[in-house]
Amino acid sequence: MPQRDLVSWYQKDLLCFCVNTKSLVQTQQLHAFAIIHGLLPTSTSISAALILRYAAFSSNSRIVQMMFNQSLPFLRSAFLYNTLIRARTMMGVADVHIFTFDVYNGMLRSGVVPHDHTFPFVLKLCTDYTEIKKGLEVHGMLMKLGFDYDVFVNNTLLLFYGSFGDLAGARTVFNEMPKRDLV
Repeated sequence: MPQRDLVSWYQKDLLCFCVNTKSLVQTQQLHAFAIIHGLLPTSTSISAALILRYAAFSSNSRIVQMMFNQSLPFLRSAFLYNTLIRARTMMGVADVHIFTFDVYNGMLRSGVVPHDHTFPFVLKLCTDYTEIKKGLEVHGMLMKLGFDYDVFVNNTLLLFYGSFGDLAGARTVFNEMPKRDLV
């Protein structure tokens, strides 16, 4: 069995505990443990797990934003940005689409490249909130970054164009899809 340091053992166990926490108090205890043992703010997985647990048990979005802000200088990743978007959506934040666009634009401004999980989420919000112009911008960005090959991204684009009655746009996306599925 390979040797692992104490931090890696703590990290594995802490992730398991985070997934199974049943209360805000347990989440706060795990948060304190992670800080004491040096797992925060430099562990993407621990930061993300705690952000999602705080979102599940608290209506206070400040703690979620604080966790994100503390981790960001150490962990500039699309995964962390996506976690923040997901957490705020779970909390039922008013004007979640505006918040999401702000986070998405902040991600781009800071040089973090969105990944294949970012685009479907942002495009779905564009569809749900009739943000056609923003959806077209997102489509342009995902093409620029080469995500127009992704089946999941393309299916979300088809939904976006179809929802607004742009059958020509949907047909273009469909015809240019390198891989199709039954969705």
